[in-house]
Amino acid sequence: MATATKQPPGSHPVNSDAPRSIGGRFLAVINAIYKFLASLKLAVLTIGGLAAALAFATWFESTYGTKAVQSFVYQSIWFTLILAFLAINILCAALIRFPWKRRQTGFVVTHAGLLVLIAGSYIHFRSGDEGTVGMLEGETRNEMLRIDSPVLRVRELDPHT
Repeated sequence: MATATKQPPGSHPVNSDAPRSIGGRFLAVINAIYKFLASLKLAVLTIGGLAAALAFATWFESTYGTKAVQSFVYQSIWFTLILAFLAINILCAALIRFPWKRRQTGFVVTHAGLLVLIAGSYIHFRSGDEGTVGMLEGETRNEMLRIDSPVLRVRELDPHT
């Protein structure tokens, strides 16, 4: 049998799940964003977007060449944003499980490796230098041929001819 009690006017039932202050609501929003950034849903969307971008880049390179795909895809803002969302998702997915247990060692190492790989690709695109160095076994060289840069070779002329 249920019993009803009358509450005094102006009193509201206390809901322990609802934040009581603006600061509590703010923290609840931040927590919801953090959980979304660590979610499998975001991982699937980001990896799917990355797969689509890489498929497009493969077609684009076969049609327009390596220089074009580097300029319009791999070094573009939108591709950087996809990789940034992937990195944020990987980091949040690992951190939300902190402190890690011993059985999660593989999980942590895999996610850390992926973060190092993404960071390395970002550093390469920001400051990398591409070219070729031709040499035979046992030789050392301190020069590189950049394929996209013009080449100017200067030779000393023989003063006797």
